[in-house]
Amino acid sequence: YTLGPKILDWDEQRSDWLAKNPSFPNFIGPNKPRVLLVTGSAPKPCENPVGDHYLLKSIKNKIDYCRLHGIEIFYNMALLDAEMAGFWAKLPLIRKLLLSHPEIEFLWWMDSDAMFTDMAFELPWERYKDYNLVMHGWNEMVYDQKNWIGLNTGSFLLRNNQWAL
Repeated sequence: YTLGPKILDWDEQRSDWLAKNPSFPNFIGPNKPRVLLVTGSAPKPCENPVGDHYLLKSIKNKIDYCRLHGIEIFYNMALLDAEMAGFWAKLPLIRKLLLSHPEIEFLWWMDSDAMFTDMAFELPWERYKDYNLVMHGWNEMVYDQKNWIGLNTGSFLLRNNQWAL
């Protein structure tokens, strides 16, 4: 299975695009990358109406945070690949967004049930400057037990570069 055609020169293509489009810089300030927060939900209503209420609260929470921090947001309800259902459905979406938005330096995935509890929190961008993927995990499970279940894929940062594709 493949998520799409193989692209071997994305870093070069992206660099060329950024040079030709200076009004869309990948950094919007010193140590402040352009970020696209991506989230989504199933296209059908939840079985329990309370679920739809929480989805609405959750997207409002994300929109408010993004407004406060100069982050762009994308909400998806489309299933882009029938073979990639459930948790895996985010992969084709993420790839398509990275390729169609060369101006973003980081894509920030957040599951629909994740919410910001500290609206003043600013990600430590300087700390992440040399990383392509930033993901929360539980040290004991990941490093001691060598168990990938210790990784939380509900919220992660992915740099827009060849490595990510």
